[in-house]
Amino acid sequence: MYEITDREILEKLGAAIYLHRALIKQAERAKDAVDYLAEMGVFTDDAPEGAGA
Repeated sequence: MYEITDREILEKLGAAIYLHRALIKQAERAKDAVDYLAEMGVFTDDAPEGAGA
């Protein structure tokens, strides 16, 4: 059976934390982009029936 070392656990944990932070930043940028588009009036209630669904 393969035994996992403390170092391997810490490396994987570090990689997971890095990825988690990167995903949070990406989500924040996406939210900012959607907010910007909303301010520009891209999202309105006059879309054709069935559009986007």
